[in-house]
Amino acid sequence: MNEDDSNAPQVASQAKPSSSGDSQKSVPWWRRTRNQVLTGLGAIATAVLTGVIVNVVSARVPAPVQPQPTSTSVTHAASVPNSVAGSGWSPTPKVLENDYLTVTASMQPDQACEGATGWVFRQPPRQLAPLPFKNDPNSWAVRNGGVPASGNYITLTVQGNHGHTVVILDFGVKVIRRTSPPTGTAANLSGGCGGLTPSFFDVNLDKPDLQVKPVSGEDAAGNKVTAVPLPHTLSESSPEQWRLRILTTNCDCEFVPYFTWSSDGNEGTFQVTNGSAPWRVAAVTEARSATRGSNGQWEPY
Repeated sequence: MNEDDSNAPQVASQAKPSSSGDSQKSVPWWRRTRNQVLTGLGAIATAVLTGVIVNVVSARVPAPVQPQPTSTSVTHAASVPNSVAGSGWSPTPKVLENDYLTVTASMQPDQACEGATGWVFRQPPRQLAPLPFKNDPNSWAVRNGGVPASGNYITLTVQGNHGHTVVILDFGVKVIRRTSPPTGTAANLSGGCGGLTPSFFDVNLDKPDLQVKPVSGEDAAGNKVTAVPLPHTLSESSPEQWRLRILTTNCDCEFVPYFTWSSDGNEGTFQVTNGSAPWRVAAVTEARSATRGSNGQWEPY
């Protein structure tokens, strides 16, 4: 096991003066409504190696009615089963915020119809516990030691706080821990439905520079979406939704995304944690692929 000796960025670092001013940009074409952002957030979630793809889809929403807290905090947007907490993913959004920003983040490995890729396990297919179709897959995965598989993605919504217009300057990923990937079962939860093909940013975690770079991709309807390079400007009324897809072929990795921001002559670094813990993904290259039979048993293929 190799530990990364450097420190990951803090959830919301102390703001420091910026030498350059920020100009507010006109509202870009990729803005959507608040309801679309929140609805899409519950349906989408995706593992850490050589490539990371961040899907960025911005949205226009009305300002919230309730005032935001002024202190840095980390809370749950909704209750999360105790069995899932700290497992490396979160099926319900986590909320992180400081005086300038609010970020919600979730990962849903069971949402195969939305492009999620399930879990990988240490147990071989014949020894992996069955998953009846009526059972909750998240609780089942935790009980059996599942790790989100490569190709899963995190969905984030990033929004300004307290009337601040915020410019997102940089986006990166910090690998916290690397171990060898599981050699048992890559459980395929697909049900014959279509999924997303997001590809807006990527990063190679094996290179010294872990900053993401913009790439083109497709939205849920199959429409071509051009690359949208940083910086991005957002506010309370114009948040953005990002999708961060994580790929690996050789590790079981814990990681934390982060971005740098600037607002009103101040700047800082925001760490997007899974509550107070890192996210986690694992390669499927050493595991045996298996699909679920009618009785919930796993059949290798």
